[in-house]
Amino acid sequence: ERAQAMLAAEKNAAAPVGWFSVQRGDWMVTSNLVIPQGYGLRIGPGTTLRFGKGVIVVVYGPLLFEGEAEAPILLTRQGAADTDNWGGVGIMEAGVASEVRHTTVEYTAGMAWPGWGTAMTGDFVFFKSPGRVMSSRFQHTKNTNEALKFVISPFELLDSSFEDIEFDAFDTDFSSGWIEGCTFSNIGGDAIDLSITPAVVRHIVVSDLEDKGVSAGEGAEAYIEDLVATRPYFGIASKDSSRILAHNIKITRPVIAGLAAFTKKPEYGPASLIAYDVEFDNVERPTLVQTGNWIDLEGKRIWGGNVDIEGIYLKFAAQVKARRSGVPPQ
Repeated sequence: ERAQAMLAAEKNAAAPVGWFSVQRGDWMVTSNLVIPQGYGLRIGPGTTLRFGKGVIVVVYGPLLFEGEAEAPILLTRQGAADTDNWGGVGIMEAGVASEVRHTTVEYTAGMAWPGWGTAMTGDFVFFKSPGRVMSSRFQHTKNTNEALKFVISPFELLDSSFEDIEFDAFDTDFSSGWIEGCTFSNIGGDAIDLSITPAVVRHIVVSDLEDKGVSAGEGAEAYIEDLVATRPYFGIASKDSSRILAHNIKITRPVIAGLAAFTKKPEYGPASLIAYDVEFDNVERPTLVQTGNWIDLEGKRIWGGNVDIEGIYLKFAAQVKARRSGVPPQ
């Protein structure tokens, strides 16, 4: 059943008229690369693209990035300073599914394109474009909301890694999909952020986060199996009418709480989290539950209390800002 959503999305979609193919080699890209509607972008194994400052790739068709374990694809910046970061890749209403294999995306700073608005904030964004990303790496992002994002797009994210990400690593809105075998480390926001999205999350390792290991919000539904979270702010959080079922979970040294259920946006209702086979290691606060929300932990219902979520987030934001600026919080 994993691929049904992408197959359905492709059912009535036309195949690309043709492909813009990048020959194997090490290439400089000095201006925006725009692939018109009806065409796809194909990159073969062993190819490196070095982008100029702020340069972006916009594709109105599918991607086919055919990296191999011994000959990966590299998308990187030309210069050596953070101010030299390139923009990223946007896939717009491709229709047919994209596939990205053995590809490293690094030193991005987010995209800006006329008419896109907030839906396309991020470094590598699929909009109304089903896609599969596997055996790939996303690292060293700055000044952008998400490293990898799917909006209204069925997805699979498999055996990939995220490291040194300034804000959220993986984000979805109005989508559905499967995440398996991925690692996240040194993340300045959430490792996995699901909004209005049903998803399966399996065999995940996260460490050193400045927010949540897995966040489900705005009516998202998540099944989480085999998650190891070390030094997150929250291990798992269900909020704003979301539902989570989680098992085989290990959470070590969370800053705020291991598991949480709360309402952050008043227009949404209560959230719930059912968790079993959970191991807490060096955890001062295993659960945080706000009034109206609940957590079932190992079969025991934990009802919410008076929790100042806004206050927690204000304090959290101050801590993150201070850490990034190197100034102790007041």
